[in-house]
Amino acid sequence: MYIEVKTTLGTEDSSFFISANELEKSELYAENYYLYRVYEFDMKNVQGKYSVRKGSLEDLCLIPQTYRVDLKEKNANEESDN
Repeated sequence: MYIEVKTTLGTEDSSFFISANELEKSELYAENYYLYRVYEFDMKNVQGKYSVRKGSLEDLCLIPQTYRVDLKEKNANEESDN
């Protein structure tokens, strides 16, 4: 069983971020992957509501937000240009 927990202060339908690795795991282990979505979290009272979603998160991911930066590749290109 794979469990991912995401917490926000907003409502259940508030946007939140997941990593490429988290998305990949949800696809790879869809039959045993669970997202526990904690929302309307009250930090003062340490309470919130939650919902559970089973399976891949692929259909929920609309916009890529994370990019890999590889400075070694950039430096190699700059050196070859000189």
